[in-house]
This record gives sequence, C-alpha cells and structure tokens, in this order.
Amino acid sequence: MMRFTNSIGVNLLLIWLLLPANELGYPAFQSRVAGRATVKLESLNLYSEMSTTSAVVKSLKKGDVVAIDLEIIGTGTSWCRVKELGPTSASGFVQCQYLEREQAVEERSWSESGGVKPSTRKEKVSPTRERVSRLPLRGTGTLYFMPLGDLPSSSLDGLVAHYRSRYGLTISVLPRIKLGPSVWDGNRRQFVAERLITLMTRSYPKLGNDPGAILIGATANDMYISRYSWQFAFGFRQAGRFAVVSSARMDPVVYGRSPDDALLQARLRKMISRYIGFLYFRLPKSNNPRSVLYDPILSIDDLDSIGEDFLR
Repeated sequence: MMRFTNSIGVNLLLIWLLLPANELGYPAFQSRVAGRATVKLESLNLYSEMSTTSAVVKSLKKGDVVAIDLEIIGTGTSWCRVKELGPTSASGFVQCQYLEREQAVEERSWSESGGVKPSTRKEKVSPTRERVSRLPLRGTGTLYFMPLGDLPSSSLDGLVAHYRSRYGLTISVLPRIKLGPSVWDGNRRQFVAERLITLMTRSYPKLGNDPGAILIGATANDMYISRYSWQFAFGFRQAGRFAVVSSARMDPVVYGRSPDDALLQARLRKMISRYIGFLYFRLPKSNNPRSVLYDPILSIDDLDSIGEDFLR
C-alpha cells in the first residue's frame, strides 16, 4: 500500500488521478465528491494532509456531522476531505471508512412544510399564463433581515437591493447575531429553528413585540425543526411575523457538485421571497408549480424548479 506523508506525495496523488492506470502501472485511483456524513468512532482525528503522520487539526467525536467535498479512493485507505458542520467549521482529511454516509440529500430534502418523497416535477406553465396570473401585492408592516451566525450582514445587501428594485421594498439589515449554546443541539450537531427565532426576538425585544415588524433571519449554519422528526430544514416560520432560513443544504457542494455561488444565492433568494410573500404580502400558498409560493417544497429539485414570481 502506498502512503503519502507530505505535500509532495499529495501532489503526486492528484497527478495520478488524472492519468489512466495502465500508463502508470499502478491500481486505479478515483476522486469524487460525496455529500454529508456522521463520525462513527468515539474519536476520529482530522488531519491536515492525507496521512496519519501529518498534523492533527482536531479530534472529531462520534456523531459529529461533516460535509465531504472530496473523496480519494485507492486500493487501500480512502481519504475524505471534510468540513465540520458546526460552530468551529474545522476542515481537513479523515479516513473515509470511519464515516457513516447519509442517504443522498437530493432524494430526502426537507423544507418548512416537510416531506420525504423525491421530487416528482409538475406541469410546465406557459409564459403567457405566468404573465396574466401574477398576484396583486399589498404589503403590510416593516421588513427586517437578521443575519445569524456565520452569515455576515454584507451578504444580505444584494437581497435588499433586489427587493427594492423589483418590488420597491425598504428592508433594514440588522447587525449580525452570534449563535451560542442556547440554540445548538449538540446531539444532532445542528441549530434548532424554534430557538433561533426566540434568539431573534430576544435580541431585538422592541421589534419582537411590535406587531408591525416582520423579522426574517438567515444563516449559513445547518438547522432542523424540533417539533418534527425531519433531517433538516430549509426554513421555518412562526406566529405570522417571524421566519428563519438556512442556506446550509442549498449549497451545491452538499450534493456532490462544484461550488456555484450564483445557484446558492438563487436558492436562498427563493426561500426568503416565500417568507416575504407569506408574512409581508399575506399571500396564500399556490398550486402553480412555477410560483415561488408553491407548496409543498419536498426537495432541492423542487426549490430549483419553482420560479421567483408570486403567481396564482
């Protein structure tokens, strides 16, 4: 078995991945991206390189959840490059055999309405029908965006400009709220949606008690809704004035794809638009599969397939 104990060895391995096995005279190696997994061992070292002799970045614990963005498959040990999903977001290499893979998230995604079925896409709606079926928009209240955790306030500036240009909305972005242990579920290694909304209202009590204030939080951290037995949630709304959106499972990397910031932002924008529609414009759910208000959203495919207009 071949071992690579330094950066030169890592570079050689990456070169080998680009060459056919019969030209090298060695067994074939493969690389792939592999989604999300949970640590199986009581303790698993996270290494700086693909070698047990390299520096230990961190010791992961059983049940820790990581995103796998690259897997190197050899005839012996296979290595996974991972990023911890949690407050520290440590990254490095682990031996893949000690990870418990989740089922493909694309086949088992959850939204604020929940679901377990893979997407079964719907009828197409003609552009003409879309043009004549847009809903009248009459907003009520004042909108506030709240960046939570790893999401900086500046990341919401583009959304503010988008909604101002498209709908004439004035939205205030509040300072970023740090996430602490009170909103974290250590057993699941996820944040809890209901607790995030409680944190939002406690951080800004005047707005929390103002019946005209609509608070929409956004985070890049993974979350779930405690009242349901769901794996995770894209978003959650409560009491007709509060909502929180997580972009963690909207990232194409989670689904084994290359990073795509434009796609990630489009997915985040759709979920936030849904809550603006429900909470600010007081619009009902839609049966139109091209409407941003379409319900239910059962998978990432469904989120990609809906449009961004408020349609009947």
